[in-house]
Amino acid sequence: MKAEADRIQDLLLYAKEQGADQCEVYKEESSNWNCRVYQGKVDDLQASKSGGLGMRLIYNNVMGTAYTTDLRWESMTEAVDRAIENAKIGHPDQLEFYRHESAEYPTLSLWDEKLDSISDEEKIRLALDMEKMAGGRDPRIQKVLGASVSTRSHKVTIRSTQGVHQSYRSNSASASISVLATKGGMM
Repeated sequence: MKAEADRIQDLLLYAKEQGADQCEVYKEESSNWNCRVYQGKVDDLQASKSGGLGMRLIYNNVMGTAYTTDLRWESMTEAVDRAIENAKIGHPDQLEFYRHESAEYPTLSLWDEKLDSISDEEKIRLALDMEKMAGGRDPRIQKVLGASVSTRSHKVTIRSTQGVHQSYRSNSASASISVLATKGGMM
């Protein structure tokens, strides 16, 4: 299988072969993971992956766009074809958005390798430990309503026929806990 950069470059070449004057590909991939625990047990566990590819192009001085969540080659070329069809029914415009080939782009450091290496079991254990700790933390806490741990990773690649070739990865984590507390008869 071809490397991602080669497949995107081939897609740009395909768009040019179909008559596009300029084109840009925006590709994204995301992974989400969430665990909720309640009364010492996993109450909800979800893991999902999603992705998609956007095509934006200029055809006869008209912009056309299309998007697909199917990242197979046939679907990506179909997105190019749809973007061209969309351009054919549009109106010419003074388009400036592709004239940034000399622009410098900042390097973003949004990826934490340590976060990416935490196993699902460790994340579940963290949620269970949070729930257990919250229950004994303060005598006003009457009930722990649940604890959650979530992680997310995201990758974006942008490539154009005008020389833009940028990508970045980011990841994040969150943890939360809900408790019911009372003081002086108030909840």
